[in-house]
Amino acid sequence: MTDLIKELKSHRLFRNTEDNAIAAIAKFSSHHDFMKKQFIFEAGNPADTVYLVIKGQISIELHHPVRGTIVLETLSAGQFIGLSWLNLPAVWTFDARSVSDVSVIKIDAVKLDSLCNEDRNNGYIIMKNLAILTRDRLQSTRLQLMDVYSSSRGKL
Repeated sequence: MTDLIKELKSHRLFRNTEDNAIAAIAKFSSHHDFMKKQFIFEAGNPADTVYLVIKGQISIELHHPVRGTIVLETLSAGQFIGLSWLNLPAVWTFDARSVSDVSVIKIDAVKLDSLCNEDRNNGYIIMKNLAILTRDRLQSTRLQLMDVYSSSRGKL
């Protein structure tokens, strides 16, 4: 079994996905490295990739015309980036930049979408995992917002 297949199998996005589907996904996936402070993608560009973070940290950023760059979230090994391909038009709605040297697995999202449509059983498993991971990220964001607003109470 190749390292790429092992890494795909072990990622939460592909938990319980059958081996034949993992092998198919590996055919349109590859390892990629980014140096510290390098953009992984920028808002407004086509969103056609899912990134699985293998090593390092990636910041999810939004540019505000007055406040400048706002870091919305920092992701690390075991997490993923790339939901924008699910909604048309498939464009990134934020920037992603490496906080440190980063290793990822890049997955062609168009081909992943095709696989999910053709193989409904594994497609369902992958989409269910995607929903669970998205729920976890939303919960984390809610906790961050509670912390921000509770620490600013009475300062407005």
